[in-house]
Amino acid sequence: MKRTVLLLAVLCSWLKCSALCGSTGLRLWPSGKTVKQNTLFVINGYSDSEYIYQLNKKYPIYLRSGDEKIELKVWEILTGYHVIQAIIIPEKKLAAGKEYQLFIDSLPKYAPPYHKGYTGFEKYIPAKW
Repeated sequence: MKRTVLLLAVLCSWLKCSALCGSTGLRLWPSGKTVKQNTLFVINGYSDSEYIYQLNKKYPIYLRSGDEKIELKVWEILTGYHVIQAIIIPEKKLAAGKEYQLFIDSLPKYAPPYHKGYTGFEKYIPAKW
C-alpha cells in the first residue's frame, strides 16, 4: 500500500512538473531588456510553429516605437527537432534610447503567444526592448 501511494505521488508530481516546463508558442531572443542598434532577433517556434514559415508573407512582422515602424526581414529559417528558428534583422538601424516592441500581425486567434520568457505560470514577458 505504501509503495502504491508513493508511486502515485511521484507520478502526479512528475506530470505537474512536465506540464509547467513544456514549451509552446513563439519565444523571442534576445531575452534581455536592451538591444544594440544593429542587433538580430531570433524567434524559436515550439509545437505550433508553422507560422514562422509565413512571416512577412502572410504574417507581417515589425518593431514599433511610438509612431515609428521598422520592418523586420527574415534572414534565415532553421528547422530542428520540434523547433523552428527564424533569424530576423531590422530593415534599418535602431535608434539609441528608444523602446521597441515587436508585433506579428494577422496571427490566428488560436495561435500561441509570442514572448521573451515567463515570469510564472501563464505570465509572459512581452516582446519589448
